[in-house]
Amino acid sequence: MTRDQVIAHCETCLKYEFDAAMLAPCWTPLALEILRGSRSHVASAFSFPNGNDSTAMKVAMVHSLVEGDVFDFDFTANTGFLLSDMESEFLTDLKAVADAARSAGAQTKVILEFGLLPSESLRRRAAELAIDAGIDFLKQSSGFVNGVPATPEDVAFLHRIAAGRARVKASGKINSRAKAQALIAAGASLLGTSSAVAIVTGKQPELTSVY
Repeated sequence: MTRDQVIAHCETCLKYEFDAAMLAPCWTPLALEILRGSRSHVASAFSFPNGNDSTAMKVAMVHSLVEGDVFDFDFTANTGFLLSDMESEFLTDLKAVADAARSAGAQTKVILEFGLLPSESLRRRAAELAIDAGIDFLKQSSGFVNGVPATPEDVAFLHRIAAGRARVKASGKINSRAKAQALIAAGASLLGTSSAVAIVTGKQPELTSVY
């Protein structure tokens, strides 16, 4: 994104009172200047989209964002650990991020990338371990990997597993009001989408996200 696109993104969030503007860490200081005092806050993402940063790098990013007044972020789980039967390492990685965030009063949303988890049992285990780690939101996809869209079935699956212990964020090809409403009805508390304006107005999408 360019600086002008970031400004436009934030102004759209202000106009429609979306919950948050999701931006790369390098743009959060500018976004905070624009959104401070409004109903929209600044959110960010790290270890995105592949989750392969070390645990220490992820924790350092939590501290960096919090020190910059950003208390809401998505990050990608290390799917390779889970696919390698390294559940302990998978859990330790998630818990380190969740603990660092919680101690600073921040919330975490983990991307589990269902497109890389070929079985229901693996998806269930990923969700269970994320909940055990203390993650606040479970997210079924970044929308980037393997083209996996958000579906009511996947959202309902995570919602059942969470059972009130975590909430669910949906992301991936949410490009109509009907899709958005179906995902919310299935149990999603947040939606990540680049079609937010189209969803709420029926107009052509502007560059934005809604959470």
